[in-house]
Amino acid sequence: MIGDAIGLGSGGYMDRYLEHVETYSIDVGAAAAALAGGLLPKSLSPATGGRPPLLGSKNPLTSVPRALGLPGSGSPLMRAGAAGIGMATVAVGMYNAGVMTSGLVYAAFPGSNGL
Repeated sequence: MIGDAIGLGSGGYMDRYLEHVETYSIDVGAAAAALAGGLLPKSLSPATGGRPPLLGSKNPLTSVPRALGLPGSGSPLMRAGAAGIGMATVAVGMYNAGVMTSGLVYAAFPGSNGL
């Protein structure tokens, strides 16, 4: 199993934990390239020269296409797409964090929690 490959022995706590995480987490794989169309902090944006949001805007984020100054990046379709990618990224990250946290309990009590 997984623990054998990293020298932790078969059926140990770490083996059960890694198996749980591998089984239940979302692997984005090739979809990770879609993050290039998501969100970026305005202070890291090449188009703003690293300046913070202008005119008292409370939103510290901008879309990646808009940050790079691509034509058409201010259109409602591009902005909605970037927001959707950003929300999906956060959702997948929160789900995977929950899987990793629940794996700590799952691995501690093998066979007694019904997972």
